[in-house]
Amino acid sequence: GGPGRVVIESGNAVIFMRGGKITKIAGPGVTRTKRVELIKEIFNLRNQFKIQTVENVITADKIPLTIVMGIAYRIKRADNPNAPGVLKDNKGGFPVEEDTILTAFHENTAGKWFGLAAGAPTVQLRDQIMARKLDELFTISGTPNTREIKAIEDAIKQGVDGFAGNKGIELIGADIREIHMPEKVKEAIYLDVRAKAEAQAIQDIEAQRAKAMTELVIAITHNIPLAGLPPNVAARLMNEFAKFSRRSLTDDILGHEYIEMLNTLAKADGTKIFSPKDGLPPVETPIELPSGGK
Repeated sequence: GGPGRVVIESGNAVIFMRGGKITKIAGPGVTRTKRVELIKEIFNLRNQFKIQTVENVITADKIPLTIVMGIAYRIKRADNPNAPGVLKDNKGGFPVEEDTILTAFHENTAGKWFGLAAGAPTVQLRDQIMARKLDELFTISGTPNTREIKAIEDAIKQGVDGFAGNKGIELIGADIREIHMPEKVKEAIYLDVRAKAEAQAIQDIEAQRAKAMTELVIAITHNIPLAGLPPNVAARLMNEFAKFSRRSLTDDILGHEYIEMLNTLAKADGTKIFSPKDGLPPVETPIELPSGGK
């Protein structure tokens, strides 16, 4: 305690007490203390930033997430730096009203200034996530939906503003840095994305094949009459090529159906016999199954 001299650096404000009562609030600069006058609390007036990990944040479709969120805040700045009762440094920086410092001090139930409590932003975060399904938070590839995340951050700031203002704090913003989903959900998304990509690739290949076949048909049918062949030969050649074109498309369709049939048979119970030969076993030849059926 004093008497003495206290040097307060720029960007800070200090509450002094004596005998359990607040004696004064001082801003940056040099201040003198009286006998047994003590520093009760020091406030950092600069921008503050906290990172917190919030676990078990449930989505609307009951998926638990772990979210890493940053919160930026500061002691509320004075609207008018030149008004009476405003503390500031010798260059007018970090202006703050004495009443704001007192509010921040008295609203702190722990008796020690620790900034913006994690509770209010966390409650807002849970409410926002609970109102959204997983597919709203992530894109089809499994990465966070930046537009939706920005909307959640804005909603958190708006929801906390009133709470923070009553405690002498100004919330600068919320920053959702990471969103972690359960491994099983992540694996399911990966498999779904891969299946869709493979299906799209097959579709693209089939489209290219169909286009190439169409161009080939047009080219050949256009050039056969120009080849100088006898009319009967040209007509027969056109007829055979038409059969080939139709059979090519049919073979592709039958090939896909045949593969699907083999997959279905392979999953069924009982003994299966697959013949690699060109010929098929006669229909009247029975295949004995272990259960006694045919």
